[in-house]
Amino acid sequence: MNARAVFVALSSLLLAACASAPATSWPVQSALRPGESITLPDRTRLQYVGTRNDSRCPPQVQCIQAGDAQVHLRMERAGVARDLVLLASASSLDDGDLHITLVDLAFGGAPAATLLIDKR
Repeated sequence: MNARAVFVALSSLLLAACASAPATSWPVQSALRPGESITLPDRTRLQYVGTRNDSRCPPQVQCIQAGDAQVHLRMERAGVARDLVLLASASSLDDGDLHITLVDLAFGGAPAATLLIDKR
């Protein structure tokens, strides 16, 4: 491996470590880009996989329907991973003892999602 490849590999590891630094208290609010994750105070790991079927009306455009988007999440607890889908129009979901709220979903090809996670 050349020095550039080593630098890129180490930089990627450091960025991944920063994105998954554990939160220390409830509630947890985090803005995530697709592929990023957060570790919650109970050690649950929540990853924002991405957005699919985004038919929301773009800003500054008048639409007949508001549209919707599917926000895909992956939750890992005690070594068990589960996929969750949060509809932008519903804005929240409950999973076990967690309440997940979509605070904001940006527009664009790979929109950032701001999530608020709290205990129920």
